[in-house]
Amino acid sequence: MNTLYTFGCSFTAYSWPTWADIIAHDLDLELKNFAQLGLGNYGIAGKLLEVNESQILDESDILMVLWSSWDREDRLKNGQWFGEGSVFCNDEVYGLEWLKKFYDDSDKIMKNIFWIHSVNKMYGDKITWQGSGFDYYRNDTYAEDNPIGIDHYARQVINNYGNLLPELYCWSDAEHQPSFGYFQDSHPDIKKHLALVENIIYPSIGKEIKKETVDYFSEVQYSIVKARKFFRKHKDDEGRAMGKFLNKNWPELFRKINKAKQPKTILKKF
Repeated sequence: MNTLYTFGCSFTAYSWPTWADIIAHDLDLELKNFAQLGLGNYGIAGKLLEVNESQILDESDILMVLWSSWDREDRLKNGQWFGEGSVFCNDEVYGLEWLKKFYDDSDKIMKNIFWIHSVNKMYGDKITWQGSGFDYYRNDTYAEDNPIGIDHYARQVINNYGNLLPELYCWSDAEHQPSFGYFQDSHPDIKKHLALVENIIYPSIGKEIKKETVDYFSEVQYSIVKARKFFRKHKDDEGRAMGKFLNKNWPELFRKINKAKQPKTILKKF
């Protein structure tokens, strides 16, 4: 069986099926999902390098990428990738003092342009599709004197090197609404992932999603929407509750999602 390799953050591997799981199901591909919760574009680029340099890829294998938020700091420590999410949303790891000492708009933008550009220079011809889960340059700066937008020096970096970025679809409406209509979580739910595949990814690669696939994942979505009472009882840990729900009601899907998720550790060379 041919293999689909996917890379990204929690928009690509999560508690419920994502666009990656939907495509693997629709095209009857083995899925190796290297996406990781909280991962930024340094981690994504690193994993892409690892897979391309440590795996024996077949010409029929498919690589797809959904780039992440630019406000993230990834670490490779003791052989394992760590993604802590946005530096503006994790006071336990970062906080105001860290931001004042280390954060700068121009640094962030230069790094992300470099990572995305480098991946495309090295492996662009092997990537079947790539998009971004967030708008380029989206900024949540903490600076009191510049609460919105990016500073002058960052603008210079964009003017000098922004043209190196590939033109990608940015999934700007992925969040901002409760998942499944009532979750505290706002990650894109299965309905949104289906729409991404059907309306964005597939048209760009010349494919048409099967009706059986749409019906199947729509039924999974609807079953979760109907299970409001169950999830309300577990609103403090919706991720764990989702695992229990899928394992009980959609065991084969649950097994495939978890089997596809790849370890966070460094890959061994073939």
